[in-house]
This record gives sequence, C-alpha cells and structure tokens, in this order.
Amino acid sequence: MKIETWKNYCCGEAECALALLVASGMSPYCAPLFIAQDPNFYWPLIANHGSIRAALEFVAPHMDWNQKLGPAKEKLSEQEPLVKNTRPGKCLRKCGNPLCTNLEKYSANRYSTCRGCKRRSYCCKDCQRADWPFHKQECKLVAQIL
Repeated sequence: MKIETWKNYCCGEAECALALLVASGMSPYCAPLFIAQDPNFYWPLIANHGSIRAALEFVAPHMDWNQKLGPAKEKLSEQEPLVKNTRPGKCLRKCGNPLCTNLEKYSANRYSTCRGCKRRSYCCKDCQRADWPFHKQECKLVAQIL
C-alpha cells in the first residue's frame, strides 16, 4: 500500500488557502513557520514555488513582504547551484504544465506567460496547449478580477 500525503494537482488549492490567509489580515497565520506546520499545505507550495516566501509573493504581490517578514536572506557567493546554468540561491520556476518537468533557468531561457491571467508560465506552446483544458477555468476567473 502506498500513501501519498500531497498530490501535485493540489497546488491551486494550497495557493487559494494561502491567499485567504493573507487576505484575512491575521499576520501570525502568514508566517512561514506557521504555514510549514501542515505538510499537506507546505509541500505543494514548496514543489511549485521553491519556498514559502516565494509562494506568499506569488499569491499577494501587492504586499510588502520585506516589511512583514524582513528582507530575504542572500545566499553565500560560494554556494554551487543545484542545476547547471542557474544562479545559486534562486528559485527555479517550473513549467505550468503539470506533466512537464522543465525548469526556467534565469540565464538560459525565459518562459512565456499566459496572456489571460498573467500568472502561469510555460516552456513552450505545446505545454500551454496541453494544459489549457485544466487552466481555462482558473484563467478566466483571474482575468475577470484583473
């Protein structure tokens, strides 16, 4: 028997819950240490954003996270990147297609962003087309808000 504590497709739910926590105005619940207590909440955010801070900045770009959490810590210059041709200490963005494993390498390539919601990025048009049936509803709702 295999037990899964989180699934890749639950990132949207984790992002919505995180956005609700931020919108509630109760700052103790937006602290990364509070968020990290629940593995079903923590791991989808880490898998798609690389860190809780990056997830917070994604769901609430209008907030001043340096003021709320303090400045982000810079990595040591001697640190070696885990993925070649990338900068050490930087978060790599994954392609928006859940079935694609490509990572956006800052020095090598830039992903194209969805024109409707401007939130999801893809490595190529094929990935964008493949993800459209799943992304369509979210995209239309976000585009109405923007």
